[in-house]
Amino acid sequence: VLHCNMGKQEEAESLFREAIEIHESFENSRSFYACLSLLAEILLIMERHDEAERLVHESMRASLSLRDQVATGLTRAVLGRIDLDRGNARGALVNMQAGLEGQTAAGWTVAAAISRIDVGLAHLELAALSDAHRELSAASDVLTTDTQDQARLQCLSVLALVRHGLGDVQGALEALAAARDLSQGQGELDRAIVALVAREVDPGSEDLPGREQLKQLGK
Repeated sequence: VLHCNMGKQEEAESLFREAIEIHESFENSRSFYACLSLLAEILLIMERHDEAERLVHESMRASLSLRDQVATGLTRAVLGRIDLDRGNARGALVNMQAGLEGQTAAGWTVAAAISRIDVGLAHLELAALSDAHRELSAASDVLTTDTQDQARLQCLSVLALVRHGLGDVQGALEALAAARDLSQGQGELDRAIVALVAREVDPGSEDLPGREQLKQLGK
C-alpha cells in the first residue's frame, strides 16, 4: 500500500501477488480475498480494467462464501470505480453505495469519506449536482489536513467544479483556493488537476495547466 501511495504501482503489484500466494498456501481466506481486492485497486490505477474486474469478482465470490457482508460491500466499491472509469455512472452508483455502506458498517470513517468523492463524481457525471454537493461536503468534513491531504485536495477540486455548476461562484473559488494551497505540497499530477479545475472555475487565473501538466494527466 505504501508503494502504491508513492506512485510505485508496479512494485506494489509484485508485493501483493506475493502476499496472495502466501495467504493462499496457508488457506488464509480472509487475507487472501482482501489482497485480491487491493490488487484490483492497483490494477485499476494502472488502467488494466479487465484484469481488475476479474480479481474483484473472484474476491467477491470468496467474501460471499464466508458471508462477510462488509468485505462484499468494499469489493463492490472497487467495481463501482471500474464502472465509472468505463462511463457507466448509474451502475457505478449502485456498487459505490454498497461499498459505502460496508465501510460505514466497519467504522472506516476516512475510507468512507474517500469513497464519497467517487460517489460525488458519479453524481457529477449524471448532472445531479445537488447530490454530488451533498456527498462531497460530507467528505470534506472528514478529510481534513490532519487525515488525508491528497484525498482532501481531490475532494476540494471536484467540489469546486460542482459549486461552479450550481452557480455558487464564491464557494467554488474558496474550494479552488484551498485545493491550490494543498497542491503546493503534492506531486505534479495533483497540481495539474487543480490547474485544470482553475481553467473551468476561474478562467482568468494565471494557474492554467501547461503542456507538461497535461502530459502528466494523460499518463
